[in-house]
Amino acid sequence: MHPLWQLKQVITVNNKRYVDRCNNFGGRGSALIWISFMSLVTWIASVVLLLEHLKIYMDDSFSFEIEGNILLYEPYGSYLPHKQVLLLKLWDKLGIPHEPSKQIFGRQLTIIGFDVDPNKMIISIPLDKKEEIISYIRNFAIPHHRHTLRKFQQIAGTISWLFNVFPLLKPGLSVVYAKMRDKSKLLAQIYVNVDVVRELTWLANHMERLPGVLLLESLDWSPETAEDVVTIYTNASLAGIAYWFPEINFGFQSHLPHDAPLGSIFFFEALAVCSAIHALADTDPIPRHVAIFTNNTNTVDIFNSLCASAPYNWLLISAVDVLIKFNVNLRVYHVSGAENNVADALSRFDNDQVIHLVPDLIIDNFIPPRDSLGATKK
Repeated sequence: MHPLWQLKQVITVNNKRYVDRCNNFGGRGSALIWISFMSLVTWIASVVLLLEHLKIYMDDSFSFEIEGNILLYEPYGSYLPHKQVLLLKLWDKLGIPHEPSKQIFGRQLTIIGFDVDPNKMIISIPLDKKEEIISYIRNFAIPHHRHTLRKFQQIAGTISWLFNVFPLLKPGLSVVYAKMRDKSKLLAQIYVNVDVVRELTWLANHMERLPGVLLLESLDWSPETAEDVVTIYTNASLAGIAYWFPEINFGFQSHLPHDAPLGSIFFFEALAVCSAIHALADTDPIPRHVAIFTNNTNTVDIFNSLCASAPYNWLLISAVDVLIKFNVNLRVYHVSGAENNVADALSRFDNDQVIHLVPDLIIDNFIPPRDSLGATKK
């Protein structure tokens, strides 16, 4: 590293000072340098050598190969998967050092702490690791305690890592990130309030019940490819919110709740989607895949990213509870207002127009889920 950078990497051992002259993963800057370098190496492998399906996470490079497709890597005197040999040869050409003990392969590998099985198409977290992190979260989420900004950053990083296996639990970090926003003093104390406890406890409770296994096939579907997709259209207006199931010709409408935490149309559009998800509990059979269409792009964004600030995060938490309970895979899509005319008319209680558009549609009323408005479940 440049001498001026080395000044930042002076360590003390037994009252003696030592300079780490190499890149040390001791801070964000060091990681950014490494990521920039390895991104370039990975680009060379992918674009110049045409090495397909190469993945990288910090200092772990990994991929997959058809069983039996192996080559002799002469420096090690052993046979390795074809893609692995090509990558090692590139590293040799670039002067990147590596060790035989780190070049592993098999039917199942541990990658960044997760057990990955490409044949079963699953990623899982070891049970002991899951229990350790649950205990860590519960010990952190104690009401009225204080933790440093560094501790908040650490737990946010640990939980973010878990989202590789528990992607639906992303709403559990909303308040933690809000607490850290615009803060830079690592030793400054931050108060653990009721909202932090509520969200982290919600997250830990789900982690205890979930198996800690991600089925990769559950991520790869669309309304055109999945066999058992249920389609729902939603809308909100200044009069009410609504959703309808075109396959079964059922439409539902509700007046705007008077105790909603926000009076914006965006909140009610998101509430309509959340209400439609809750309606799945009354369908028989409960579908495995659900595609919801709304003409509000902000609603599409928060439900597909599962990232929002309060009080929108209450909607996400309420919806995720249903998705997890009934094992439903959700996609939310944008649709133009012109294509959403039935849900629009339902939300405005213009039922004559609804019947004109869909003569045999059955219309009923519904009550939005209380917990989506911030109310505590009884």
